[in-house]
Amino acid sequence: MKLYKSLLFMPLVAGAILSSCDDDGYWDKASLNDMGYEAGKTTYTFTSTEDGKKFESEETSLGTTFHMTLIRPSSEGELTLPLEVVFDTNADSPALSVPAQAVFADGETATDVDVTITRELNPGETCTALIAVDPSLFGITPVENPGDAPEAPEEPGEDATDEQKAAYEKAKAAYDAAMAEYEPKAAAYSVYVSRMSEYKLSCTVSVSKENAWVDYATGTYCYTLAFCDYDPETQTESPAYDEGLTLQNYSGDTTKFRILDWGIGSTFTFSYDPSVTDAVNVFVDYQSTGYYEEGYGMVYVADLCDWIGDASMGYSYYDEETSTFYFMAYYPIVPDSGSIQYSYGYGYETFTITDSAVKSRLNTEVKKAKRERALRPFTSAIAK
Repeated sequence: MKLYKSLLFMPLVAGAILSSCDDDGYWDKASLNDMGYEAGKTTYTFTSTEDGKKFESEETSLGTTFHMTLIRPSSEGELTLPLEVVFDTNADSPALSVPAQAVFADGETATDVDVTITRELNPGETCTALIAVDPSLFGITPVENPGDAPEAPEEPGEDATDEQKAAYEKAKAAYDAAMAEYEPKAAAYSVYVSRMSEYKLSCTVSVSKENAWVDYATGTYCYTLAFCDYDPETQTESPAYDEGLTLQNYSGDTTKFRILDWGIGSTFTFSYDPSVTDAVNVFVDYQSTGYYEEGYGMVYVADLCDWIGDASMGYSYYDEETSTFYFMAYYPIVPDSGSIQYSYGYGYETFTITDSAVKSRLNTEVKKAKRERALRPFTSAIAK
């Protein structure tokens, strides 16, 4: 019986998700009068014209631009609105940018704001940015804190001399002048502070890529059971090795791993949780090998510890010193109907990481020629 190995490639699907603005969808500013403030508000609104834009695996997010529309309530006059991006979740590695300003032409109530992705997003990554205009950028001159009020001079007592009384009157005049200057500044600063939230124009924008399998390492798999080298003439078997296999990790759950092009071209999945130190932390998923034993059924692979419910016959683990996964594998043959009667046995098979940087895959045809061999005889199954 001959087995042929084929290359298996699973494309990564990426997407960008654009979020809307705050709960109300509006941002307010206080307009100016001669004093610098008045009670009236002018409302602006951000909207997205390309909500839900997605990227396919062959596309790149770097340099992609999507459009936001900024709407003002009046079309009178030209208005330049300075913009900036305030990043929160990705301050060390910003991914979004906007123009320095948005310009409304006279007679227009809307203008486009282009938001650009400035670096490649990683699978499973979400970047959130705040497009904002603070009072100083909005054309409202910030009011400085005038500090403490001038200190009033101490009134002279009944026994004060004429000289002391004259000095007090002079100090009192200076105090009144200082207060006349201070009070409007204090009032303006009080209004500035109380209305800070009204001046701010902001819109939260998030972009993200869908989770995907990401190349993690390359390594060599050692088959000792169903796919070992077997010589039917001498009825002897020996380990078979597959070099240069790609190990991938899932961005949405970093405990999930898979080996591509395993066995006869299947994907071998397993879990490894290094945070678990007081129990078994490596488990082979119960999965089809892709090989059908004619007259008997599909050959599956499972974790023996998981199959029998305990570790009395051995368990899977990871050896950090040799960078090797030891899988206590079990190969049951699952019939089309009825109970499992046969298997290709159980025992340790290994995957040794050989390079943390992913190597180029070997030529598919070369691998097919190297993997041409017969299956070993199967035996009785182990009851669950």
